[in-house]
Amino acid sequence: MTHYRIPANWKGWSGKPLSFVLSDLMYGFDFIRRSTLAEFTRYLDKVNIDLNKIKDGDIHLAMHEQGDSLHYYEKGHITFTFDCGDCVSQRYVRWSETSGEKVYIGVQSVGSDTPITDSAQVDFSTAPILSAPRGVKDAAALFGVPIVSNKRYVAVRFTLQYVNADWIKDYATHKVYNENNVLVDRTVRGFTPVMRSFEIITRKKTELQLKKLPKKLDMPVDGIKLSGGTQWDALQKIRQKYPFDSQCSFENGQAYFECAKSLEKPINYEKMLRADDAEARQFNNTTIKTIKHELDTVNVLHCYGAGEGLQQLYVRVPEHGTYDSRDTVEQVFTDTKMKTVEELRQAGYKKIKTLRKDDNPMFQVQTDEPLRMFDTVPLVHPKTNKIYRVHVEHERIRYKENVYEQEFGLGGVLFNPMQGVADAIFKDEPEAVREYAYKPFSVTAHAKTGCITLEWEGQEDTYSVKWKKKSDTEYNYRQVTGRTSDFNGLENYQPYLFSVAGTYNGAVSEYTQEITAEPVDWATNPNNPDNAVNKAIAARTPKYLGVVETVPANKTAVITKGERLGAVDANPGDWVLMNKTVGGWKVGVCYRWTGGKWEPLTPEKNYGEHYHACMLHICEIEELMKETGHFGALFAEALVTQEAFIKKLAADQAFLKELIVQKLRIDSDRNSDKDFEAWFDETNGLLIKNNNQEVFKVTPSGFAFMKNAKFEGEIDCQGFKVINASDTKQTLQFSWSKGNDAFTCAGKISTIEDANYLSRNNYFYDTPLVTKHYGTGIYGGDTVRCVLYERCACFGLSVKLRLLNKTGEEIGTISATKSGGVINTAATTDEQGYAYRVSLHDFQFYTYSPAQQVLMPNIKFGKPTEHNLLYRDENGFLKIS
Repeated sequence: MTHYRIPANWKGWSGKPLSFVLSDLMYGFDFIRRSTLAEFTRYLDKVNIDLNKIKDGDIHLAMHEQGDSLHYYEKGHITFTFDCGDCVSQRYVRWSETSGEKVYIGVQSVGSDTPITDSAQVDFSTAPILSAPRGVKDAAALFGVPIVSNKRYVAVRFTLQYVNADWIKDYATHKVYNENNVLVDRTVRGFTPVMRSFEIITRKKTELQLKKLPKKLDMPVDGIKLSGGTQWDALQKIRQKYPFDSQCSFENGQAYFECAKSLEKPINYEKMLRADDAEARQFNNTTIKTIKHELDTVNVLHCYGAGEGLQQLYVRVPEHGTYDSRDTVEQVFTDTKMKTVEELRQAGYKKIKTLRKDDNPMFQVQTDEPLRMFDTVPLVHPKTNKIYRVHVEHERIRYKENVYEQEFGLGGVLFNPMQGVADAIFKDEPEAVREYAYKPFSVTAHAKTGCITLEWEGQEDTYSVKWKKKSDTEYNYRQVTGRTSDFNGLENYQPYLFSVAGTYNGAVSEYTQEITAEPVDWATNPNNPDNAVNKAIAARTPKYLGVVETVPANKTAVITKGERLGAVDANPGDWVLMNKTVGGWKVGVCYRWTGGKWEPLTPEKNYGEHYHACMLHICEIEELMKETGHFGALFAEALVTQEAFIKKLAADQAFLKELIVQKLRIDSDRNSDKDFEAWFDETNGLLIKNNNQEVFKVTPSGFAFMKNAKFEGEIDCQGFKVINASDTKQTLQFSWSKGNDAFTCAGKISTIEDANYLSRNNYFYDTPLVTKHYGTGIYGGDTVRCVLYERCACFGLSVKLRLLNKTGEEIGTISATKSGGVINTAATTDEQGYAYRVSLHDFQFYTYSPAQQVLMPNIKFGKPTEHNLLYRDENGFLKIS
């Protein structure tokens, strides 16, 4: 297993059961990579596909003339064939692509027992089209998709597609090769994905065979980085996280590997190993000796040259089999100076010849004791006489000069066993690798002209947005860094659908619930204060501009006090207040622009509303405060009050002990209904408006209305109470870990009844024993408020946990059936007991202790026949009929 390497960025074991991963480790990996134009030309067939017809294009959709413009085809495919060798495990194809929101690459595959040399030999009509997760960076290169694995010869078809075509808005300028193979600038309508390279990951047999399928090892393997090293490295990383036992044996010359939760291998003190014990020489039975590395000479070299990722040049030396026709021993060689496949191949052959001459020594244990791979034996330290419990993790058996010899390595490599013991003792736990992404939340959309701005909250740095016009059949996918994105070029007043998923290291969370949003014509939207309509209305509505101290020569007045200071152009009907007597204008008189001249608004009593609008500024003119006759009857009553009161009024500091009026109205701008207004009278009751929308109202009959209402404190009314809680501390009720089965999770809640008890009390499949547990917890980013715990006597003992969110919707299920003490891990449906479903996330469930409690004593259980009534469902959740 140390001789076989695992691909870089290998994700094929993520989330798979431990038993599957251990079984699959028996098979090695091989690669078939295509990354150059010469290699791309070795295709079986292609339709509507061009090779490098645009600069750096590699494989892309072909172009065709459409009238005077150049268009991409909306769909095309190219097919390649491969000899994939052994049919022993799942194969994959991974590819490097440049894609976008409206383009993607799908993959189909079919197999054959004979070489595929003609497109008539293959039929893709029933083969599913698979694609890597869209909207996720490098998903195709990291994960790829599975291909046919039960036939030696395989045809793989890549389908390139442009969806939701918009030939008006979708275009780009490219460097395009013309008929003379010269690059010219052309505008091409539509979009195309580009495939840069691809590799087929195939599997092959090794010297080891699995003796039997492991049992009771059903936990999913995750949180461990298993790619890039040897298969032996992967096995040791798995062993550190998941407890299991393993051993090797020989039968009829074949090496077998076996693993299980426990193989009951007690330490065998009859096989105690002693070496160089000076005080008890008679017990020495082991020699630590130096041997040559040539016994493990490299015979397969994986060579990598210039480039990155799947675009990096790759050559296998030799192309098939091994260099010396012996058992496989693999290594990796990288030289980024190699720019062509041929250069890399020559360098690879030169390197393997050098490696096969290496003469580096290593330490091994040689003993006559009848040991076998993975035996657990005691090792006596020659200095301290301490006994260490060690595993035999390498073995080599051979005849040398007709003498039987067996040599072993302890601790996983062929080396000094004492150092191996130290490594085993002090080796750090492997760093956990997160293989999932958190789901975002609080998705909102804001509409403007031809644009939707999407915003959301979340824990990830990158996200995938799935969106489309509601009438479209295909979704578009966008990769986003951050928590907001603008979608431009949309049709106004057309509905669009949006949902968001978190992405992390190639993993994708569940997408949020779709929301609908429509772009609007913001230039004419009533909510836009600067739109043309509102500006026109404002221009036609006369208004008070402010105070002037100079006589305007035209419509432009220089305002010294007012909403806008400086030079302001007056519209017909707008007026100002003069602050001085100068140039024929009088202090305290309002002047109105007619469109051609300024005219005085006199006598004042005929223009009450105009003067009321500038009352505050009038009160700030000191000489007017002492000359009330100037205002006549209009202001006489208002100005006969004491001078001190007027000064307070002018400074907005008036203080009244008692105010008694028949009607009260507050209006910050009498000439506009877009400002803040309030009425308190017998007709309106209490009415408040803002921007011409009612925000608060109490009618004379007592009906109350509040827009965007929010209450604080307690509420006490008949049939409904909101009271403050005395204790808001949350306590943990129970918890379990990701990967736990249903029986483990249920055992955290309470003792599980046995099947006999459930059967005697008639708790069967249709009538399970159910207990309900209320509280709060987070399961994969979703809030859980209730856990339904079901158990019944069905094909043995069956347990199911149903996790409900705050609306009563089921967001997670954990279940299993146990018969004869063994969990049926193969069950995929609830037809014979419950399907085997493990917990997909870590979970902690606390008591729910909100700061306030709501008491509604008069709500009945069961759905009423009337509509729009509150009721409680069978799980206690509030619903509306």
